[in-house]
Amino acid sequence: MAVMLRTDAPSPSIRAIREAIWSIDPDVPLEVTPLHDVITKTIRPSRVLTGILIAFGGIALVLGLLGVYGVLAYGVTQRTREIGMRIALGAGSGNVVRAVASTAAAFVLPGLIAGAAITLGSGKLIEAQLFGVRARDPLIMAGVATLIALCASAAVMIPALRATRIDPTTALRVE
Repeated sequence: MAVMLRTDAPSPSIRAIREAIWSIDPDVPLEVTPLHDVITKTIRPSRVLTGILIAFGGIALVLGLLGVYGVLAYGVTQRTREIGMRIALGAGSGNVVRAVASTAAAFVLPGLIAGAAITLGSGKLIEAQLFGVRARDPLIMAGVATLIALCASAAVMIPALRATRIDPTTALRVE
């Protein structure tokens, strides 16, 4: 049996409660713990775990973005001659950025779709770990997909802007 009591004066009331309970039955084991300590014991481990999971999620996001950036930067250097020829034939910087971004979309969008499918499929497995949020909450899923898409767009812009600065004459002389 557990008894919770809210009071402003902890020590006199705890003493009075002990005496009242032990006057009825002196063999009753009685443990008095402030509610603050009970909450701290139960919530602190979950806060630490949540912090660790957030840190690992952030690291995974940064590594994924570095991967997107690396693949696109490599692709731009491989297509230097093609991009230089496009610029020489009159392609504007918007066209070059669009070409690089469409290349990125070819592997970022399938990744977002696969991630959404995995999340929907494994939602029941993590439902017990969530508090106040459903595992298949469409607003949360849309927010995470938007965050990943925005971060991927930022990773795409560096190689795309670098591609717009390719000098056509230098690019055509390469090789």
